Amino acid sequence: MLIPTNILTETVQTRRHIHQYPELGSEVYQTVALVRQELLALGLEVHSNIGKNGLYADLNVPNAGKRIALRADMDALPIQELGDKSYQSTIKGIAHMCGHDAHTAMLLGAAKLIVQYKDRLQHNIRFIFQADEENIPGGAIPMIEDGVLEGVDAIYGQHVWPTLETGKIGLCTGPTMGQPDILEITITGKGGHAAYPHDTIDPIIIAAQYINAVQAIVARNVSALDAAVVSFTIIEAGTAHNIIPETIKLSASIRTLSLSVKTNLKKRLYQLLEQTCLAHDAHFEFNYSDGHALTYNHPDLTQKLVHLLDPKNLIYPHPPSMAGEDFGYYSQKIPACFIFLGCRNEAKGITAMLHSPYFDLDEDCLEIGIQLWYTIAMQS
Repeated sequence: MLIPTNILTETVQTRRHIHQYPELGSEVYQTVALVRQELLALGLEVHSNIGKNGLYADLNVPNAGKRIALRADMDALPIQELGDKSYQSTIKGIAHMCGHDAHTAMLLGAAKLIVQYKDRLQHNIRFIFQADEENIPGGAIPMIEDGVLEGVDAIYGQHVWPTLETGKIGLCTGPTMGQPDILEITITGKGGHAAYPHDTIDPIIIAAQYINAVQAIVARNVSALDAAVVSFTIIEAGTAHNIIPETIKLSASIRTLSLSVKTNLKKRLYQLLEQTCLAHDAHFEFNYSDGHALTYNHPDLTQKLVHLLDPKNLIYPHPPSMAGEDFGYYSQKIPACFIFLGCRNEAKGITAMLHSPYFDLDEDCLEIGIQLWYTIAMQS
């Protein structure tokens, strides 16, 4: 499908506008207003205030076989953007460093294209725009509770992916995005003067031993054929160079692709902390919070898409990602398929990973994303 120039131009403009005015979590008021205006202008049936400030629009056609949902997320990240884009974020400490600006713009562009060719549709289409994907538990669950999946037979999502060159599409079967859990630990020892460590129970030493030992859990308690990641990302302790603190706080990101691996990992993390603290006569608090559900690609949807896409540009099977997505909650309810859209262009210097302050995407991928949505919508 040759996409009209005006749709491509408007998609780029929309993406850049959203990029300049990013919004966090469910507070995506300007973005929602823009999306709603565009959808109403297309004559679609728009449902607002769904879940945490989300919305969806229906395109209904006569004699439809089923209803297919296409989902985009809208929220940004609490990151200070670095670089020199002409459309740099204008909001200090907030930026679209995960490509949700592109996701929103591409789905709007696709809606414009699909409406133009609605006489070719064999299925009803639901365009879903979701807030608060970046947080846990996310914005998908409230949208589901508000009925966004009612009457929907299948749902698709796509995410720009900077490990794939622009023009390439990655597709998995089965587990596709990991379960991103959060571990928060407080270790309490006995504080004191740094010159007299023998009179203290140093929580920093205990934490250091624990952090190092945890890596052996992944190496020796998780099968080499399974996947697990434990990354400690926050360490907080101390007030002065000459004081051994009473407590230390640790936070870690836990990533798995299987419930059994997750269960065993959680058990071993607790046991190791318990024994390490016991050895030093210290106390601890262990708080493990479940993150998003595993994103699971339904085999039938995946295989159908494999046959619809150009094999020259398709990476299949693409390896699953240990990153997490609340799209997983949709995949628990109905058949779902989540797709990786290449946006990397080394010739243009566009190579930074998602959540980097330097992240950008090759805007040529916007056309590929719109074409992908059109192909999915027009399936027989």
